[in-house]
Amino acid sequence: MTPRLIQWRLIHKPITVDGERVADGHVEYEMRVDGLEHTLLTMQPYRLGSNPGTVKGVNVWGWDGDLERPTLTPSFLCTYSGSRDPLTRGIRLHLFLRGGNIDLCGDSTVTLDLAAA
Repeated sequence: MTPRLIQWRLIHKPITVDGERVADGHVEYEMRVDGLEHTLLTMQPYRLGSNPGTVKGVNVWGWDGDLERPTLTPSFLCTYSGSRDPLTRGIRLHLFLRGGNIDLCGDSTVTLDLAAA
């Protein structure tokens, strides 16, 4: 019953808050969990440049400008520790996106299954 990362997509469309551009786009990560009828989606907003930070309350990662094989910095961490659903509670997606490749960190509870999409 290990959660699996089945797909990721770079969505290059600006994100604005109160009319201010806070990100150039985002990466969507889609996970499948056995027993759930739907997949889980989480997103990682990015901006051109290597300085990640927070803009208008939105965490934003640095992006190298490559639309085909992007690198985002630093690592991305998403947890479902407070989930009420026992199937998703405790999921920890921790990864680096480098040169268009996913490198899972050792503390991630998610496995790669990109062929399943």
